[in-house]
Amino acid sequence: MQHLQPLAPSTCTGNLPGKHAAHVWYGIMQEIELAQLNKGSLSGWVVDLVKAFNMLPRTPILHFTYILQVAPQIMLAWGSALTTMERRFKLHNCVGPSLRSSTGFPEGCALSVTAMLAHNLVAHLFLRLRHPSVTLWSYVDNIESTAPDAHAAVQALETFHSFSDVMDVAIDKEKSYSWSVDASQRKTLRDQHQVTKLSARDLGGHAQYSKVVTNSTVTNRFEEIKPLWGRLARSLAPYAQKVRALVAKAWPSCLHGVASVHMADDHFDKLRTGALQGLGEHSSGTSPAIHLSLIEGPLADPQFQALWQTVQMYREHNQTDDCTSFCMKELHYTRKTYVPRPGPMSVLLNRLHQVAWSWTQGTEFLDHAMQVIDLRNCPVQELKGRLTEAWQMRIQGIASSRKTFQGMQWMNVPLTMAGTRHLPAEDKALLRVCLNGTFFTADRKKHQKGQGDTSCKHCGLPDSQVHRHWLCAAFTSCRTVSETQATEVAQMMPCISAHGWMPEPPSLQPFRRELAKIPDETKSFLVPPATTDVVYAFTDGSCLAPTCALSKLATWGVVIAMPDMATFWPLASGVVKGRVQTALRGEITAATSACWYAVQVGKPIILWTDNDLVFTRIAKIPAETGLFQAQPKRRRSVVSLACSGSPFRTQLVRHQENLQPPGRCQCRK
Repeated sequence: MQHLQPLAPSTCTGNLPGKHAAHVWYGIMQEIELAQLNKGSLSGWVVDLVKAFNMLPRTPILHFTYILQVAPQIMLAWGSALTTMERRFKLHNCVGPSLRSSTGFPEGCALSVTAMLAHNLVAHLFLRLRHPSVTLWSYVDNIESTAPDAHAAVQALETFHSFSDVMDVAIDKEKSYSWSVDASQRKTLRDQHQVTKLSARDLGGHAQYSKVVTNSTVTNRFEEIKPLWGRLARSLAPYAQKVRALVAKAWPSCLHGVASVHMADDHFDKLRTGALQGLGEHSSGTSPAIHLSLIEGPLADPQFQALWQTVQMYREHNQTDDCTSFCMKELHYTRKTYVPRPGPMSVLLNRLHQVAWSWTQGTEFLDHAMQVIDLRNCPVQELKGRLTEAWQMRIQGIASSRKTFQGMQWMNVPLTMAGTRHLPAEDKALLRVCLNGTFFTADRKKHQKGQGDTSCKHCGLPDSQVHRHWLCAAFTSCRTVSETQATEVAQMMPCISAHGWMPEPPSLQPFRRELAKIPDETKSFLVPPATTDVVYAFTDGSCLAPTCALSKLATWGVVIAMPDMATFWPLASGVVKGRVQTALRGEITAATSACWYAVQVGKPIILWTDNDLVFTRIAKIPAETGLFQAQPKRRRSVVSLACSGSPFRTQLVRHQENLQPPGRCQCRK
C-alpha cells in the first residue's frame, strides 16, 4: 500500500493511509458549492460495483500490479495462493465438494484491498486519458465523477461502462444515478434516460446536488438511535461509563456526515433529552444543555460535537485560503438576510455564527471575545479550547433567562468544576443536582405533586435552594463558612447562591490577551562561537502551576553541546505562545526550535529529549511527508534526529537507556 500510494491521485481514497470516505463526499460537496456560488455548471454520476471483490478478474489485476512494479516475489506467492485456494458451499449443514475459481479475491484478505486499489488506479488513468475534463472519485467499489456539464458526464459514464465490461465487473444499476447543479443540465440527463437525483446518501454522508437544503440522511440516524436511550437506562454500568459511551459511540454514530448539512436546534434538543433519560438524570427542572455542555464537558453535547466535527473537516479538507475567502465573501457579505445554503462552507459559517464567531479575511475569524483566530493554521489545542469556551458561553447565555440562573453568563465553568472529578461518586451526584437546576426543594415540588405546603421540612421556614444551602439552621454543621459569610453569599446572584456556579476572575481576560502577545522565539538563536560537525541539541519544557487550568504558564529551552563535548551552550529559550499553556507544548516548542536550527545551519543534528510523546508525534511525520525514516520504538530513552542536506531529511533512532549523552550531562533519562 505504501508503494502504490504515490501513484494514486488525490481523488482515489479507498484503502490508502490517511484517506477515508469523507474525502469523497466532502470533496464533491465542496465542488458543488463552488459551482453554485460561481453560478456555473457541474454534473456527475455515482455507480456501485456488484460484489466487487468476488467479481474482480484475477489475471488482469495481477498484470496491473506487475505493471505498477509490485515486488515479483509477492506476486508469485500471491498468485499461487489464489490459484490453489478452494471453496466449499454449505447448505443445511451439508458441505459440498471443493471448488476452484479464476475470478475474485477473498474478502478479509489484506492483499485483496491491494487488488481493488489496482483496479481503481487503472480506472482513474483510463478515464483521465479519454476525458481530461472529468474527475473520477473512488472509494473501494464506490465510483463517482464530476464533469463540467451533463454531456461530458454521460460520455464519461459510457466510457466507464465499457471499461467495466472489458474487466467483466458488473455495475449495480439500482444504486447508480446521475446529478447536476443546474436544472437545464438535469433535464439533459433525464433525456438521456439517466436516473437523476437532487440529494442522496453517499458513503455515509449526505450529498445535496441542488440549492434545496436537505438533511434526511442525518435525521434518519437521529431516529435510529432512539432505542439506545432505553438500553442505556437499563444498563448497570456506572454513570461515568455511560457518559463515555455517549462521547465514544452514540454521537459519532448518529452525527456522521453532519459537517455538510444544516441541522435545526430542535433535533439536538431531542438528542439531549434522550441522552439524559439514558443517564438517569431526567428529573424535573434538569437542564439537558447545562448538564451535558457545562457539567460533563462540551464533547458530551451533540451540538458541540457537530460544531467540532465541522471545524475539523474544514481543516482537513480545505483546499486553499483563496477558496475560503471567496466562499465566505459570497456567503457573508452578498446576502442581506442570511438563508442557509447547502455546502460545507455554508454549514461552517452558520455554526460559527451560533457561537458569535464572524469571518474577517482569508481563513481568519473574530471569536466571541473579539480576538483574531486563524481557523486553519491555529494550533488545534487552542482552537478547541476557544471553541469550547464560546460554546459554553452560548449555553450560559441561554440559561441566564431562567429565574434561578440569572447572571449565569458571567460564570466560569472550569473554575466551578475544578477538582470535582476527584470527589466520591455520591458527592458528584449531589453536586450535579445542584448545578443542573434539578428541583428538590418544597417551593419547586409543589409544581410536581400539587402540594400546597412550601415550608422547609427541617426548620419550617419558606423553602428554597438558597435557604437550604446558606440559611437553614438544620445544616449549620455542614457549612464551612461563618454565618456572616453565608448571609453574604445568599445575597449574591441566583446562579451563585442557588446553584453554586463560580464567577469568572476579572484578571482572566487581560491575562489571556497578554498570552496572545508573547512573541514566537523558536527561530531566534544565540549563535555559539563554534559548533561540532554533528550538533547535539538537548530540549526541555516546564510549566508554572501545571494543575491550574486558568493560570498555567509554560516555558521551553534548547542547549547544544560545545566542541569540547563537556560544556553546553544555551541556544534558544522562551515562553510558549498562545492561550494553551502546557508542559507538553513547551517540550514540542523546544523540539521545533531545535529542528529550525538544523535547517538554518545545514548540519546533522542529534535531538535529545526526555519526553516520550514528543518522539511519538515526530514519528508520525514520516507517513505523512516522507521526510523522515523512523525505526520502531524500544525502551524509553532519548531521540536521535539526523538531519542533513536539502531537502531536510531526518532519521529517528531510538537508543537504549544505558546510552549516555556526550559530556557530563546528568540527565535522568
